[in-house]
Amino acid sequence: MKEQTINQLIYQLDDLIPPRKIGKLKQALAGVGEEAYGQILEVPAKKPYSAVLLAAFLGFLGINRFYIRQYVLGVLKIALTVGAGILCFRLPSEYMTVIGAIYLAIYIADICFSFTGCRYANLAAIKKAIK
Repeated sequence: MKEQTINQLIYQLDDLIPPRKIGKLKQALAGVGEEAYGQILEVPAKKPYSAVLLAAFLGFLGINRFYIRQYVLGVLKIALTVGAGILCFRLPSEYMTVIGAIYLAIYIADICFSFTGCRYANLAAIKKAIK
């Protein structure tokens, strides 16, 4: 692929892929033909900011993980929510505080990692399209 085409493609994908991986993506694109340009543009890239909003409002259900194609983590997040809910009704109140604090920490971490996770999921989809 031509250098000008690669730079144009990277400019279009700038917000959708991790910044540290742009150099490796340029190297990978240099070794493929011009037909890969159309294949990459057809990849359904997910928006990182949408993933963060989904994590903030529906993250307890794992919807953000399903959005960025991390289905196993989405199912685990649902299981964690159900499990924490069951435990909170069966345990004394002093344990509920600890479980709630742990769940809140996991929830906040999931919001923070959704942005990066979305970018890496987009990069994986692009690499899959050019192979």
